[in-house]
Amino acid sequence: MSLCQLSCIGSYQVSSNEQATEVDNLFVQSLAKGLKVLEAFSSLQDSISLTELVAATGMTKSGVQRLTHTLEQTGYIRKDALSKRYSLTPRVLELGYFFLRTNPLVAKVTPTLVAARERLGLAMHVSVLEDDDLLYLFRLPSRELKVVEMLPGRRTSAFSTSSGRVLLSAYPDDKVRDILKRKPVPAMTPQTVTDPDELMALVAECRSQGYSISQDQLITGQIGVAGPIFNAARKMVAAVNIVARTSDWPLARVEAELLPQLLALVQELSTY
Repeated sequence: MSLCQLSCIGSYQVSSNEQATEVDNLFVQSLAKGLKVLEAFSSLQDSISLTELVAATGMTKSGVQRLTHTLEQTGYIRKDALSKRYSLTPRVLELGYFFLRTNPLVAKVTPTLVAARERLGLAMHVSVLEDDDLLYLFRLPSRELKVVEMLPGRRTSAFSTSSGRVLLSAYPDDKVRDILKRKPVPAMTPQTVTDPDELMALVAECRSQGYSISQDQLITGQIGVAGPIFNAARKMVAAVNIVARTSDWPLARVEAELLPQLLALVQELSTY
């Protein structure tokens, strides 16, 4: 899990820093700016220049220079001597490790999902909503061991995944529609549903039936089925989804074989 994604879990929204300083005397704006610099590394590039950091953060060049120097000195980023570009260091992984090691939800789901993955040979994911996006909290790869399946901390549009639609179904319609207005859904594949009315209908369907199935939304040839995890107060806290290839698991087979196993899994995990 990257630091930029970890720092968002259960924390403040950087875009509202100025508002926060007006009402909260304990808010440390310099720390927030430092975290904003780290969050700029969320792009797919392996390094980023000072100019790119200035553009990404909206801060002054001198301010970014001071923050990058501090982060370099504390070991969280490094600067290449030749290219002058910055990259994250392995030290940021420690923070993700501390979170995952102590998180009670991760501890609860791990043995159950490991057993299910061994039985089915399919990828298993646990996700939460963070800033109204889907954030992968825990991931077990399929037996084919695709690297993209192994990395927790990935953030993506909640509307384009079965897990995201499950999590959004806990919200009232007006909030779901507000998210769609603020965050239009990108077309990741030719089949990705982007029409707001269609997406609202898909979330409503999930709310009614208690699960979601999505196909070819993020990756062509991939199908996922997801259900909710509830805590003792019956509040939805996460979603579990199982991902398979449509060539092996067409929709009819998923509904007949995979869906019952998914529903049994989330029922077991909802004692959390």
